[in-house]
Amino acid sequence: MSILRDGLKKGIVEIGIHGLTHLTIGYKPPSEITRLLSKVGLVKCNLAREFYDSKLKKEIPYELQKKQLEKSAKLIKGFLGNNPKAFAPPAHVWDDSTEKALFEMGIPYFSADMNFYLYPEGYDFRKNPSPIGETACNGELLYVSATVLSNYGTFKKTLKLFNELGVPLVWQQHNFHPSWFTPEILESFFEDLEIFGDKAYMTVSELGDLLRSYRRIESHATLENGLIRCEVNTEIPIIAEAYYKGKAQVREIPAGHHRIELNL
Repeated sequence: MSILRDGLKKGIVEIGIHGLTHLTIGYKPPSEITRLLSKVGLVKCNLAREFYDSKLKKEIPYELQKKQLEKSAKLIKGFLGNNPKAFAPPAHVWDDSTEKALFEMGIPYFSADMNFYLYPEGYDFRKNPSPIGETACNGELLYVSATVLSNYGTFKKTLKLFNELGVPLVWQQHNFHPSWFTPEILESFFEDLEIFGDKAYMTVSELGDLLRSYRRIESHATLENGLIRCEVNTEIPIIAEAYYKGKAQVREIPAGHHRIELNL
C-alpha cells in the first residue's frame, strides 16, 4: 500500500474502479465445483460480469449498480487517499445505468476493450465498447478504450498496425503474474516500441485529458476554385491535411485561433 501511495503522489500510478467484487451483483461466490466446470466450458454463465446478470440475461437495477460503485470508490479513497477518476468494467460488460452512476459520482473516464465489429445477433452484451475518445450517453463520461488486451504476443502483433493507422495504443493487461515480465521480455518490449516516433507513458486519466483536448478542435472550411479557406480553433498543435483532385497539402498548425489558406 505504501508503494501505491508513493506512486500516486509522484503521478506514475493511477488507481481506478474495477467494481467491488468482480462477481455479478446479487449472486453468491460460485462453488469450487462450478469454477472447475466453467473452466472446461460446461457452465455457460459468466458470473465475472459484475454489472450485468448473464445468468438471467437482464440488466441490473441502477440503484444496485451505484451502491456497488460508490462502495468501491469509498474503499479506494479510504486506503489510498485518492478519488478515482477512471473505471474499467469487469469482463467489459456494462449498460446505461452504469454510465449514469459513474456520471453522478463524477468519474470522467471509462476504459474497456475496443471492438471494431458488432456482436452477433442475440449476444447478451447490452452495449458494445466504443472507439477511443467517444463520449458516453450522458455526454460527459469519455471512453478511453483499451485497444489491446491479452498477452504480450497480441500486443506485439498489433503495434505495427496501430502505428500505421495513427491510433493511440492502450495496452491494458489483467491478471498477469509479475514473474511474467522477465528481463528478456522487457528488453524485447522496448525494442518493439522503437517503431513509434513519439511515445509516452500515460495513465488512463492523462490519456483522457489529452483526448478531451482533441475533441475541442473546431474548424470551418470553404472551397472555391481549388483554394481552401479554413478557420481553426484548437487547444493543442495539430497537423492539417487537405486533399483535392489528387493533390495534397499538409500544414502544421500551432495551438490557438488561425485563419489559413491552402491552395490546391
